[in-house]
Amino acid sequence: MKKRMGALILALALCLPLVTVSAADTVYFTSMNDSLMGLSDSAMPYWSGGYLYVPASNFNGRDINVYYSRSADKQTIILYSGKRALSFDLGQDATYDSYGNIYAERAQLRGGTPYVPVARVASFFDLTYTNTKVDHGYLVRVRDGNAMLDDREFIEAAGALMDSRYNEYKKAGTPSTPVVPEPPVTGTAPGQTGEEDPGTVGNRLYLCFLVTDVPAAEQLVSVLSANQAQASFYIQDSLLPSAGDLARRLTASGFSVGLAADGAGGAEEALERLREGNELLFRACGMKTRLALVTGASAQTAERIGEEGFLLLQSRVEYTSLTSSARASALQRRIGSRGGNVTVYLGSQTTAAGLRAFLSLARGQEDRLLAMTETT
Repeated sequence: MKKRMGALILALALCLPLVTVSAADTVYFTSMNDSLMGLSDSAMPYWSGGYLYVPASNFNGRDINVYYSRSADKQTIILYSGKRALSFDLGQDATYDSYGNIYAERAQLRGGTPYVPVARVASFFDLTYTNTKVDHGYLVRVRDGNAMLDDREFIEAAGALMDSRYNEYKKAGTPSTPVVPEPPVTGTAPGQTGEEDPGTVGNRLYLCFLVTDVPAAEQLVSVLSANQAQASFYIQDSLLPSAGDLARRLTASGFSVGLAADGAGGAEEALERLREGNELLFRACGMKTRLALVTGASAQTAERIGEEGFLLLQSRVEYTSLTSSARASALQRRIGSRGGNVTVYLGSQTTAAGLRAFLSLARGQEDRLLAMTETT
């Protein structure tokens, strides 16, 4: 049966016109079981906040046994199969299931199209999903027990069809520079210009920590949570096998998780560590991230890593000795001289006392403490 399905896909691909590919845009193909979906900007998966998003309408009940519906006021998206249902409330920014459980992942609108986090959907409905490197980009594939081909067989059988879809996409006028699709950005991101919201005061502060000790990082998370502040934590790749609980706590609490690796050995070695880190992160909490801190990297290494879709932490205020009230005051003065949106790299030596003192000062200045996202 698998051979017959592969032959059908190949036969269809042979009927398609051959077009020479001359560009190298990174795209995301999507497959539901053995059906390759169309390729367009309006229905392309993307990463946001460490979660991979796919159009909710992909779950059409035809290619896979999960159905999609949207409320009349278009504020609620429901995916269901049998008696199980997963609801994404866009108006309330909430996700819950038919058993009363609440989840951290949210749905998003991109160009009017509702997207859902594929890892959460797959977990809830006992599906399997993979994100595999292929020619021209990646293949996001969702499978249930009715899939006839495994991933390797499907990629081999559908290769010519993916080439054709990619060429059609390029001919339609897509950008010629490599991009990773992102959802639209609301508000003003760090490094961009724009008017502040009426009545907004203080700075937007993006505190970034390097995690080299899990208990110490957990203390900082507790201080931030008690002050209703968010931040970003870049976990050293060597710690990831033992940092699962920390990663789960961070993602559940709205903090950002990034990966940290040494770049002194060159781009390929650093990329291998980042990819392995993402696999460990996915096993721990069902998410991957594009946020990366690569120390000791040359300009060429940093550029190569960026080409692979990782967002390197840079253009920052560095202050790696936040250990006391006096040092907190010094940091606040440095930030105050900049104003607006400020990314602050605090390294791995920050103490709970130093952070607590700084947060008190920031609160007095009406600064907002935010987590980095994949669009900032």
